[in-house]
Amino acid sequence: CSNRRASRNPRRTFDAGGPRHSREKIQRTRSIKVGTVLAFSSFGGGTVLTFLAVRISFIDKMAAISISLNREGIKLAKQNWKPSTMLNPVPAVMVTCADSAGKPNIITIAWAGTVNSDPPMVSISVRKERYSHKLISEKGQFAVNLTTEKLAYATDICGVKSGRDVDKFQLTGLTPKKASVIDVPVIDESPVVLECVVKKVLELGSHDMFIAEVVAVQADESLFDEKGRLILEKTDLICYSQGKYWSLGKLLGYHGFSAAK
Repeated sequence: CSNRRASRNPRRTFDAGGPRHSREKIQRTRSIKVGTVLAFSSFGGGTVLTFLAVRISFIDKMAAISISLNREGIKLAKQNWKPSTMLNPVPAVMVTCADSAGKPNIITIAWAGTVNSDPPMVSISVRKERYSHKLISEKGQFAVNLTTEKLAYATDICGVKSGRDVDKFQLTGLTPKKASVIDVPVIDESPVVLECVVKKVLELGSHDMFIAEVVAVQADESLFDEKGRLILEKTDLICYSQGKYWSLGKLLGYHGFSAAK
C-alpha cells in the first residue's frame, strides 16, 4: 500500500522454526434422591433433576435421551447428533492476502490450525466463492494475524463484509504493514503475525484447505519478558465458539503439569 503509516508497535521477527431430531417425543422425567432411594414421575415441563436442594434444568429437544442410574445419582446420556463441525472453540484470526497488483484484503477465518512442527506449518480453510480464495490461490501467500479483545469488532466485520465491495483496511482503520518475508501486508495492530507460503491445496468439498509453511513470525516487543520469553497472555487473545467471540479464561495448568512432582 502506498499510504502505509509508520508501525505503531515495535516488533520482533522470528525465524520460522443440530441435533438429529427423533420423531418421538422424549419422556420427560423428574428425579428426587433421598439417601439411596430414587423416585421418578412424568410431567409436562422441562426435564428437572433434583438432588437434595439443588435443582438443574435442561432444555428439551426432540431427541432420544436415555437415563442411566448409579449409586451416586442420575446421569443423562449424550444425544445423538448428525455429523457436523462441532469442534469448539476455534481460533478467530484475520488472514491478510493481496492480489497481483498488491491490493490487500482481510478475511476472518475460524477454521485455522497448526498441522506440523518441523517445518512449522498451518492450515486455513476457505470457501471457493470467497474473494480471498482467488487472491490466496493466485499469490500463494497469506499472513495469519492473531486477534485480541480490542480487535473483536474488526475481526467480526472483516468476516461479514467482502473485499470485492470494500477496502477492509479503510473500513476498520487497521494499519497495513510490510511483511518481513512475503509480499502480502500484515496488520500492525495484531500482536503476533505468522507469514505463510502455500505448499498444498486440498479440495475438500465446501472448502479448500490451504496448507502453508510459516516462513516468519512477528511479535510485538511488549510481549517479551526480561528473559526474552514470549508471554502471549499479555495479548488478551480471543476465540470463536458457536457463532460467538470469547475472551480466554483463567489459567488451569501448563503442559506437563499432570505429571509434575
